[in-house]
Amino acid sequence: MLALMSETATVIRPTDDELDLFGITHQGKVRTENQDHFLVSTVHPQVVIHGTSLPHPDKLPLRGTRFATVLILADGVGGAAAGSEAARLATEAVTRYVASTMR
Repeated sequence: MLALMSETATVIRPTDDELDLFGITHQGKVRTENQDHFLVSTVHPQVVIHGTSLPHPDKLPLRGTRFATVLILADGVGGAAAGSEAARLATEAVTRYVASTMR
């Protein structure tokens, strides 16, 4: 269902705790090797502390509100040589692209 919103409407997104994300792959009925790969992730602005003199850095708000949810599934080209490698590379390439666009 597509909902049209006015310019003043507020978009309500679920929090990370409210998301129920899951991923699974299976080799299927014919193959003996599962060549599929998946990634379930969320994208956040985040502060990474590499050193500090603060007594309680764990109490700082270091992770911001989620920008996006990324779900990737790469089918492993069943039966082809290096099908698993192709699926892994595709999953990693998309993940690297998303990470690089966050700068």
